[in-house]
Amino acid sequence: MGSPEIGFTIACMGFLGFFVLLFGTLALMRWFRHKERLAMIEQGLMPADAVRVRNGKGALAWGIGITAFGLALTCGLLPLGWRVGSARPLTSIGPSLLPGLVVLFMGLALIIIYFVTRPAPADESLEEALLPSELDETPDLPALELEEVEESPEEQRARP
Repeated sequence: MGSPEIGFTIACMGFLGFFVLLFGTLALMRWFRHKERLAMIEQGLMPADAVRVRNGKGALAWGIGITAFGLALTCGLLPLGWRVGSARPLTSIGPSLLPGLVVLFMGLALIIIYFVTRPAPADESLEEALLPSELDETPDLPALELEEVEESPEEQRARP
């Protein structure tokens, strides 16, 4: 059998390999979607998702999910750091928690990004700003005066 350090190294390599495959697949999918959009634009078609309004809640949802996964991973890796009979058990905890803490703080970063980049709420709604405060009261609007422009005889003949 091998030493515990070799087993831990293999576990870390598998963990990192999983994320390399995951993010590599996501990057490849995004590249294909980009190529598809460019082909549609070259043909004069408008992609369906070209005009999409985002509210930033995706960053919050991903942040909460990744934070929960990182917390679970940290708690799951905690027993790996405890070595029975070790003279300094607290010094061996740190390296085993590192993968879980990295994922945990990535999720916390997404949550912070959501709160930093979200737009400030408006003081009053659009309907309140456009409607008069009382139903019987009509807003005072400036009178619109239109000037009549005389057409030349050529313009009158050109018009059907």
